[in-house]
Amino acid sequence: MARDRYLDADHALVTLIHSVTRAAASDIQLADHAGVVQHNPYFDGAVLDAVVSLPAADRFSVERYKPALIDAVGDLLPQSVRERTTKGSFVTDYHRGLRTNLKRVLDLCDGPLTDMGLVDGTKLRAAVHAASLGTRTPWAHLVTTLGTQIWLLALRDSPSPRWVRSRDVVA
Repeated sequence: MARDRYLDADHALVTLIHSVTRAAASDIQLADHAGVVQHNPYFDGAVLDAVVSLPAADRFSVERYKPALIDAVGDLLPQSVRERTTKGSFVTDYHRGLRTNLKRVLDLCDGPLTDMGLVDGTKLRAAVHAASLGTRTPWAHLVTTLGTQIWLLALRDSPSPRWVRSRDVVA
């Protein structure tokens, strides 16, 4: 029976990695399309190999938060991080922040991703409205989508940096 629990943990880890790396690959493709080099060190092959090579019982614990990371990195992590027992939940802050900034967030629903046909603005606005009312929300997807809208707007609207040689700068 205990062995089945660890097989389930292995399956859950692989499923999670597949899901998250698909999103990370999409982020890299989008960044590449915009001419930005993006790195995802947590998805480095050697890091993933190290994690999946550990027995499931060494990857998680009800008594310690991220035991494999803490054991691998040790004193390089601040004491407060090493002594954590859980990951914080900020869902209430997300809902409150969304309600406070609802108009501005709704304006993002018609951004560059919508213009490119990659996002349905009507569905995105519905998701934002629902989240502002406190419904269960896929925050990772919503925050990534809105963050990408903001990033693309900044690329489009911000002036390009102007580089000068230091000898041309007047002090």
